[in-house]
Amino acid sequence: MKNLPLQNHYYKELEQQFSRWLQLLGYSKQSCYNLPLHVREFLNYLEEKALPQIKLVSPQELEDYLHYLQQERCHQRNGSALSPAHLNKHVQALNLLSRYLTEIGAEAVSWRLPMFRASEPLPKVLSQHQVQQLYAACSATSIGLRDRALLSILYGCGLRRSEAAALRVEDARLQARQLYVRKAKGNKQRYVPLSPGVAEDLQQYLELSRPLLLKAPTNALLLTYAGKALGGQGMMRRLELLLEIAKIPAEGIGLHTLRHSIATHLLQAGMKLENISRFLGHSSLESTQIYTHIINEL
Repeated sequence: MKNLPLQNHYYKELEQQFSRWLQLLGYSKQSCYNLPLHVREFLNYLEEKALPQIKLVSPQELEDYLHYLQQERCHQRNGSALSPAHLNKHVQALNLLSRYLTEIGAEAVSWRLPMFRASEPLPKVLSQHQVQQLYAACSATSIGLRDRALLSILYGCGLRRSEAAALRVEDARLQARQLYVRKAKGNKQRYVPLSPGVAEDLQQYLELSRPLLLKAPTNALLLTYAGKALGGQGMMRRLELLLEIAKIPAEGIGLHTLRHSIATHLLQAGMKLENISRFLGHSSLESTQIYTHIINEL
């Protein structure tokens, strides 16, 4: 669609400004190229419909455009209909365009178009009530306090399994209310902010539980009953036990479900997508965008 002409000077400027905005937000180079092209196709469509300004677009015209994409617009290379994944790129571009115009206060427009159902199922997430049930399933024993700290690391801090397993005692920087993630994906490091509740869980574990579990010198943060570093399989067994105690069906739930859940809950609470992306340690917003799709399905 890069060869589609735009005659309207306002639309030309809008496409360029939208592209620069995506770059400022941290979208990948590929998305900063492709998403404005999808917006250009939409603007070209508006020109053909004799609509010179975005504010003139009605909900019915948006619906007509989606119908055009789904039923009439065929892939240029083979003539087949656009896949749900490709259609969702167009929807993503339009939703971002609406957000951009709202944030700069340029147009009185606001829409949130639904995603087309893709063949791949979205990740499963726990409700906030279910997360509370998991915390309530932790006992007051040394292992129970360790399990609570584990939940706060995987859910409260949104860490991946490998990141949690690599944590050392000195990584829990409680005075600074930060957790240092030394083994993040792509050999990157980051600092994750600790909420008061998460900081308290880690402090309780470090002061009351870990000294009882420690059998030999080690700087591993999370320890087993035998005093060894808690690995991914051990974490999963503890999660399965907590799910059983909390009477939450375990099907489809893994350690990464906790990470998906906190991201979804933060987005529901109004946190900006780019802040969630930094919190999770994503290299670009593409990986984080999936949580907007999850919310649309809830």
